[in-house]
Amino acid sequence: MLGAQSDALAPARLNQGAAAASDVDWSTRPAFMSRQVSSQCVDGVLRVSAPRSPSLQEQGGLLDRLKEPGFNLFYADEEADADARVAALLRMPDYTLPARPVAGAPAAASAPLHAAR
Repeated sequence: MLGAQSDALAPARLNQGAAAASDVDWSTRPAFMSRQVSSQCVDGVLRVSAPRSPSLQEQGGLLDRLKEPGFNLFYADEEADADARVAALLRMPDYTLPARPVAGAPAAASAPLHAAR
């Protein structure tokens, strides 16, 4: 959230958005909930405040809490960082764009399979 390696407190107002992906189809982009958590690195461990939204808080008993949660507290922050990194890469003078996709699939003749001897 601070954009640099730091042990300073990142207040919740800098959190661009958490996302609860439970019950969301894979092709659907989850809605962001901004300003959910503050965070700070303490002795090499990221400490995060409790999320404000109940949908981002751990639910259930011990077994449910051992599972990977169905939410990401820094989804929008990670997305913005990835977008910035790709934009910076594309601006590099020595970066060449990949070739365009081939229009239409090439025809291939069928070939029978033979058992190895």
